[in-house]
Amino acid sequence: MIKLTFNGVNVPMMIDPAKIALIETDGSGGSYLYDSFNRSDGWEVRVKESPEEVTKKILEYKLAMVKYSVGFAQALRDSGDPEWVFDNAEFKMSELAGLEEPQ
Repeated sequence: MIKLTFNGVNVPMMIDPAKIALIETDGSGGSYLYDSFNRSDGWEVRVKESPEEVTKKILEYKLAMVKYSVGFAQALRDSGDPEWVFDNAEFKMSELAGLEEPQ
């Protein structure tokens, strides 16, 4: 999930980047997000972040997911303690999602 801001009301929201099919500028620095390439189908959300910012967050999320899966396998192999790996992974994912403050 990535954290974006509803445009106009400055309310944060979490959205699954896999659900975003199309990003378009709103003409005032923000973006319209669509779940379909046919804009008349599905949903539309207007956010404060620019198309470039949204794209960057999506790419960072996808990279983090790849790093997570590789790192998880490595940590499990090295530590041998699945409980430790799960606890640390949960904290890091919350931090990435903006649910925890970085330490």
